[in-house]
Amino acid sequence: EAAIKRQLPRRISVLHLATHSLVGDRVLGRSPIALAPGAGEDGFLTAAEASALPLDADLAVLSACRTPGGVVLAGEGVQGLTGPFLEAGARAVIATQWSIGDAQSVPFVDRLYGYIARGADVSDALQRTKIEAIRAGIPVNQWAAFTLVGDWRSRPSLRASREAPLPWRGPVAIAR
Repeated sequence: EAAIKRQLPRRISVLHLATHSLVGDRVLGRSPIALAPGAGEDGFLTAAEASALPLDADLAVLSACRTPGGVVLAGEGVQGLTGPFLEAGARAVIATQWSIGDAQSVPFVDRLYGYIARGADVSDALQRTKIEAIRAGIPVNQWAAFTLVGDWRSRPSLRASREAPLPWRGPVAIAR
C-alpha cells in the first residue's frame, strides 16, 4: 500500500492490481483492496485513498473479487472501486465481477494485453479476448467476470514481449 501511495509514477500506461478486495454492499467507503501493510500503512487501500492517488493512467486493471460492486446510491448508481480509480485519473478500468483464480485469469489477461500491444483500444481488446475464450470453449465463469468502465477508446502504450514474465518483485507500473 505504501508503495502504491508513495512510489507509483504519476504517468503510467497500465496499473494492474491482482489481489483481493473486500467489497461491501451496505456501507459506503467500506470496499478496500488488500495489499501488503508496512511503512505506516494498514495494507488496505480504501476507495477514498484510491481516489486521492495522483494517477495519470490509460488503464487500471482491478483483478480482485467484485471490484465493480458496492453500495447502490439512489441517483448515483453503484459506489464500488471502479469510480475511485477513474476519479484518481485512470481513463479506463477493467474490473472483475466475481472471484476468479489466478491460473485462469493469467492466460486471459495475457491475451488481452497482447491485443492492446498490437494497437487495439481497451474495448476492442477485451471483446476479442472474450470471443477467443468462447471459441476455445473456456467456461464462462473464467472470462465473463471482466468488465470495462470508463473510456472504451483508451489505448494504453504496451510493447509485445516474447520473454517469460519476471517473478513478482513489488509494485510494477509501466511508465510512459
